[in-house]
Amino acid sequence: MLGQLLIRITVNTFLFWGGAKEEKKDLGKVISTNPGTVIGIDLGTTYSCVAVFKHCHVEIIENNQGNRITPSYVTFTSNGERLIGDPAKNLLTSNPQIFRKDDKPVVKVKTGFGEKLFTPEEISAMILGKMHAGTIAGLNVIRIINEPTAAAIAYGLDRLRKERGFKTVLVFDLGGGTFDVSLLAFEDGVFQVLGNTHLGSEDFDLRIMEHFIRLFKEKLGRDVREDTRAVQKLRREVEKDKRTLSSQTEIRIEIESFFHNEYFFNEKLTRAKFEDLNMDLFRSTLKPVEKVLEYGDLKKSDIDEIILVEPSRNINPDEAVTYGAAIQGGVLSGEESTQDIAVLDISPLTMGIQTKGGVMSNIIPRNTVIPAKKMRSFTTTTDSQDTVDIQVFEGERSMAKDNHFLGRTKDVCRQGIAHARGDMVDYNPQCGDEQEREKSI
Repeated sequence: MLGQLLIRITVNTFLFWGGAKEEKKDLGKVISTNPGTVIGIDLGTTYSCVAVFKHCHVEIIENNQGNRITPSYVTFTSNGERLIGDPAKNLLTSNPQIFRKDDKPVVKVKTGFGEKLFTPEEISAMILGKMHAGTIAGLNVIRIINEPTAAAIAYGLDRLRKERGFKTVLVFDLGGGTFDVSLLAFEDGVFQVLGNTHLGSEDFDLRIMEHFIRLFKEKLGRDVREDTRAVQKLRREVEKDKRTLSSQTEIRIEIESFFHNEYFFNEKLTRAKFEDLNMDLFRSTLKPVEKVLEYGDLKKSDIDEIILVEPSRNINPDEAVTYGAAIQGGVLSGEESTQDIAVLDISPLTMGIQTKGGVMSNIIPRNTVIPAKKMRSFTTTTDSQDTVDIQVFEGERSMAKDNHFLGRTKDVCRQGIAHARGDMVDYNPQCGDEQEREKSI
């Protein structure tokens, strides 16, 4: 006989705080008391940054080398030393091997003590420790804010909060490793996310590197890829010098002792050439803009403001997400001058569980305002079944395996699925004192 399950997925929102005035056990509930000082962290694919909102303004917290941003790099030397940030980026010569273990991605690296495996979370923890050494171990997560939302707060807060009335804002954030587009509604200090898209961006630096590698081979008949140090030198200079094209029409890249320490690299790059090399990538950014307008059921003419995450007088684009997260942290901690700000964020992807045949059964649709709770009933697949294995995924694909795995609950409600008689279906979730079996993300 078949039974019926009532599955509830809860989506919570988080940030970080240390030295809380009152410990919170249930992060899914609204924090009604002052949590103490709240910091904002942007753990980016290219750079990472930490900030705090204090005394009516955002303060970027420098790392132990005195830098405001930390490159998101970790390197292990032959003698076993672990380097993080700028030192790691300067020594990077090859990519680690990445594969899956127990259905989770892991990174295999060579250290002075042999090969070791690290999870992405472990690598991230190393970078976090570098940015906020000494206090990182005591942090508690209280909210995660979408990157475009944080950027919108950072760039649009000062201007939009002075204006009254309703405005629809499009945020365009083309970062070093990711590309995000968000649609927000702003009215009298309240930011509400209407929709967003997120995808990995192509590496614009790589296009320039391939161009110069091709030129070098045409002129000298040598392949730069034969010298990993030369490739790294070229990557470093391209990343640094290409930013100048925002204000100049051409740049010249010069590298001494370039290839096997024998050649002097000296090549010119114009803004027109840069645009030509990357034109297909620029055009590909238009599709996410069209999608986010479709999600919000809006036309181009409905957009009042467009915010480009780019260098400005007050904000470095590498610090923009941290800047906005710190402001949101100030709101949560009750800092002065944040009382008129509120942020209503959304779940960027659909969430659901894997059902019979590996099908993704949706429970929380994408762009649902969070925190959120949704429930949906499911029947068991075999007669007299008394255990289930609930696997939670996020994504838009029809098959669960093609989406991102979030977690699982095994053997839930051992005595909670009542056996049915004939055509009757019943659910009696007596798992401890719970009235429903809940999966929190």
